[in-house]
Amino acid sequence: MWVSFFMPEKIATRSVAFYWLLLSAIVVTNVAANPETALSADEQPISLQQAVIKTIKHNPDLRAFDERLKAQQGRIQQAGLAPSPELSFQLEDVLGSGNNKGLDSAQATLGISWVVERGVRQR
Repeated sequence: MWVSFFMPEKIATRSVAFYWLLLSAIVVTNVAANPETALSADEQPISLQQAVIKTIKHNPDLRAFDERLKAQQGRIQQAGLAPSPELSFQLEDVLGSGNNKGLDSAQATLGISWVVERGVRQR
């Protein structure tokens, strides 16, 4: 399953159990709320896989959950990376008046900075 590829096994198992619980709650609530949606004599029952696909397709909260999960995994990955260096450029005394007009007395500063981590990062 795709969840176990990105998560530890215990969390993946909990996520799958959560999906099944949520799916069963939605199906039971939907059938109880709409008795006319129950199968008539000429309709065929659908498989569990078809029910899961249909539920995910028609439920915007479940579709959004997958995207939120991917976003959180990206945040976790980003938190483990070292900080990036920053480049800065500063221009002072530009477009003055008198002897300092134009770019004659301009001062430019180019800088680079970064965070130097020492030791093991604590979590």
